[in-house]
Amino acid sequence: MSSEVEARKQPSMSALPIVDLPGDPYADGVAHGRAAGDGITQNLRIYYDRFQREAKLTLAQTRERGRMYHTVIERLEPAYARAMEGVRPPRRPRATASRPEAAPRSP
Repeated sequence: MSSEVEARKQPSMSALPIVDLPGDPYADGVAHGRAAGDGITQNLRIYYDRFQREAKLTLAQTRERGRMYHTVIERLEPAYARAMEGVRPPRRPRATASRPEAAPRSP
């Protein structure tokens, strides 16, 4: 089954969750991420697939473009950027034998 057919079978816009947000941008993002996490994950998969198929971008290229847009949003709309960060806080890379630089640094 193609992604286009799958996308058509997704719930309509009226099925989106309504989330009460406390007001602080970061806390709003956290609440949004918790309430809509599965839908956000599914939407990211759809868009990653489209960017790869239609724009011929790799996952790494797509993420780099996202980081560039985030930098602009931080400058123009800092509260919105904080809410985005709350939806999915940055992950700390796990240290491995092949990536010791990922280990947390001591103060």
